Amino acid sequence: MTAVRPLTKAAVVVVTSDKGLCGVLNAAALKEAYSVVQSLGLQKEAVSIYAFGKKAGEFFERRGYTVVERLENVRMTL
Repeated sequence: MTAVRPLTKAAVVVVTSDKGLCGVLNAAALKEAYSVVQSLGLQKEAVSIYAFGKKAGEFFERRGYTVVERLENVRMTL
């Protein structure tokens, strides 16, 4: 049998846009991500945020979370 260990740290990847007319998309993504982070029941110091998009990084930094990596202005060339 495997033993269940208590959750002590977590990493969350959040994807939003950098700018533009994506307000509703960003709001929905950030609301869900924040809900997930809060449901973990961990202190802010125990949660690492990886933000793909400017809005995600700004959102979690304003709330005192550790943003480990911010990826902004990433464009994919097809």
